[in-house]
Amino acid sequence: MSQLSLIKAQLTDLLFEPGFSTASGVNELSGRGMGLDVVRTQLKSLQGSVTIDSQPQQGTTFRLQVPLSLTISNLLITQAGNHTYALLADAVEQILIPQARQIRSWEGGKVLRWGTGTDEQLIPVYQLADALNYYSPVQKSLSLPSNHAFAQPQQVKPIILIRCQDKLLGLEVDQLLGDQELVIRPLGAIIASPSYIYGGSILADGQLALVLDGTVLVQRLWEKQSNEAMEQTFVDGASYILPPTGQQKQLPTQILAADQLNSAQLSLFTSEADLTPTGKKMALLVDDSITVRQTLSMTLERAGYQVLQAKDGYEALEQLRSHQEIQVVLCDIEMPRMNGFEFLKHHQQDSSLKTIPVVILTSRSGEKHRLIAGSLGATAYITKPYLEHQLLATVEEVLGGRW
Repeated sequence: MSQLSLIKAQLTDLLFEPGFSTASGVNELSGRGMGLDVVRTQLKSLQGSVTIDSQPQQGTTFRLQVPLSLTISNLLITQAGNHTYALLADAVEQILIPQARQIRSWEGGKVLRWGTGTDEQLIPVYQLADALNYYSPVQKSLSLPSNHAFAQPQQVKPIILIRCQDKLLGLEVDQLLGDQELVIRPLGAIIASPSYIYGGSILADGQLALVLDGTVLVQRLWEKQSNEAMEQTFVDGASYILPPTGQQKQLPTQILAADQLNSAQLSLFTSEADLTPTGKKMALLVDDSITVRQTLSMTLERAGYQVLQAKDGYEALEQLRSHQEIQVVLCDIEMPRMNGFEFLKHHQQDSSLKTIPVVILTSRSGEKHRLIAGSLGATAYITKPYLEHQLLATVEEVLGGRW
């Protein structure tokens, strides 16, 4: 190496010495001789490097090299089942421990009631251990018996809220163990890991943990749930033809939730006198679940409606033909004998019934279901679980002809 090159390298290295600065004075941003020293120290901790190439009258180039196999990030450490996971903290919108009344179990899943008043929304919640397909005998033994459409969970656990596009989704974990700034290492090409596994890390106590990208994970869970709903077979052997693109009727939709079912019993009509119109608006509920019918009946009756019930499409048609005072129908999709789509088809074919608005109330949230319902004449489409005040507002708007 020539003497000139050696002097140049020494001068370049001088820039990284603590306390060395090219600034003439000290201010809030410069002059203390710490900037480049900190940069080099941090890069060395990552097994990286920084080099400088300076050309007189042209400028100076700083080259920073960081190994792709290592990344340092702030991680949220959690426990789910018997395993410890680290979530990228940048993906976390909020962490909360909800009150028991905020959690509802609905048809095998969970939702979180978040917000108040008109800003209240329902956030789907997924259990992290179940999402990663780990079997836990303890967790299975604590699973809720489901004789009802929904039930109060026995234990409230921490929920991590993650924003996925324009919606919030929740991940339920058993414990929150804190946050740490850790080195993330890739798992290597030998292991074909899912896209939501970012790598692995060694925790402060020496324990190994998978590092998860929460945004990618909840996106996959949401898409899987939607795809399963779209692929659901509605009726054996039956098919429904969608209208050509551009002619599809877009239904206004509300994603709504149900209040917890209490032990109150619904009184049933027992005589013709009970069926006599009283001037109240009359609604027909069509659902094969007695629990859902009772819950909806109590909600509507408290709002001043008179309510009739039917357990499937056949009974619904009979009720409509027997009670011409019915003003609105709330109908599920999946029912025995005659499902909601078949009911809509018969409803539209009967000129004496087709003017009565039908609101589809179902747990199926797929776009395919909405399009089919719209093409068959449904007025509105509400997704279970629902919020009581929004359900009532939707029914009022349907009756007022504002849909």
